[in-house]
Order: sequence, then C-alpha cells, then structure tokens
Amino acid sequence: MLDSGTDNATILVVDDEECLLNLIRIVLTQEGYTVLGAESAEEGLLIMQSSAGNIDLLLTDMRLPNMSGGELAKEFKTAYPASKVIYMTAYSPEDATLRLPGEIVLFKPFYPELLCDMVKTSLAGLTSHKLPI
Repeated sequence: MLDSGTDNATILVVDDEECLLNLIRIVLTQEGYTVLGAESAEEGLLIMQSSAGNIDLLLTDMRLPNMSGGELAKEFKTAYPASKVIYMTAYSPEDATLRLPGEIVLFKPFYPELLCDMVKTSLAGLTSHKLPI
C-alpha cells in the first residue's frame, strides 16, 4: 500500500506498447495509485491539458513516435513544475543522458517490484537510488 506522502498520487503513463502500458496500469493501480494511460505523446498531452486534477508523476518511454519522451517531459514540467518524471527505455544506457538531473531512468525489462520502488522513490523526492544497468 502507499506510504505517507504518496497517498492519492496520480500517475500519467505514456508508452506506445499497449501490452506494457496495460501491465503498468494494473501494477500501479494495485498499489493504490490513480493511473492515466496514453499510447502516444500526443494522447499524453491531451490528458495533461484536460486533466481536472493534479498529475504527480509522468512515467514515459524515452522513444515515442513523433515526439520523444524528453520533449513530452518538458511539456509536462511546464504544466506541472513540482511533479516528477521517470523515463523508461529498452535501449542503451546512453539514453539516460537525455534526462534532466534528478530524473530516474528505468531500463526495460523490469520487474513490477522495481517499478513500484522507483515510483515510490520518485514521489518521495529521492534521487540517489541505484539502478541496475
């Protein structure tokens, strides 16, 4: 269940792989988060613009068609400056250099436990967690 400080957190997940998007949605919903899902950066932008509430975390693939996860994150941080970003990538560790300092990169494939740990770490404002490469 959620730790204090992460109660009622809303997470926007953007990944163009429908199966992975659905799996992440299930895992995070079971942890008690509100999860909004998008299969493209454009859909993610629409959700951000139409979201009545606050979005606490963006969990996005780094490589999306038409717009990178980094570009999406810049738009997200403009709309939600206090919110956190976690990037996902199945590519090389060099992708991690595309993120801003303090943002977490989660390398695919990953276990649900690691996903949940990274989300809790990010929402708690911690950035020193060691990630496997």
